[in-house]
Amino acid sequence: MQKALELDPLSLPINTYLALALFFVGRLDESEEQFLRSIDMDPSFFLPYVFYGMVILQQGRRGEAISNMQKVLERRPGSTKARAALVGAYAGLGERSEALKALDDLLRLSAKQYVPASDIALGYLSLGEREIALDWLHKGLDEKDMWMVWLRVDPRFDALRPEPRFVEILKSLGLRP
Repeated sequence: MQKALELDPLSLPINTYLALALFFVGRLDESEEQFLRSIDMDPSFFLPYVFYGMVILQQGRRGEAISNMQKVLERRPGSTKARAALVGAYAGLGERSEALKALDDLLRLSAKQYVPASDIALGYLSLGEREIALDWLHKGLDEKDMWMVWLRVDPRFDALRPEPRFVEILKSLGLRP
């Protein structure tokens, strides 16, 4: 991604996906800076806002993440990533009823449009429902959820790493546990 950025420093997708790669390797401060650079380059480009919210949530800045995701949903009500992050933010603040409402919104959205099973799994995982989260990840395998390829490095799934079913899912994807 760094080489791609050197070749095309003004590319919004490259800048954004470099930030996402930094997120997946746990370099959260650098990821945040890169997402903010992407946003500054073109505030109308939607994608970095969603992923930026994931970074600040991972950093524990739950209130800020809620505000960010609510802004995302004002612009893109169908954003499944923003809805899944809202579940996590509310759950992390101990606001279980709001977290359950956000999860219900995500599930209702799945009746109208495609919602990656991994997003629903994250919602359940945020609420401490590991077995249900794993069930949804198995569904993601069946659906060929493209976000599943990141399971091995996605820090949002760290709580599932010791679970044998999670290891089985990684192996099914051809990923090392």
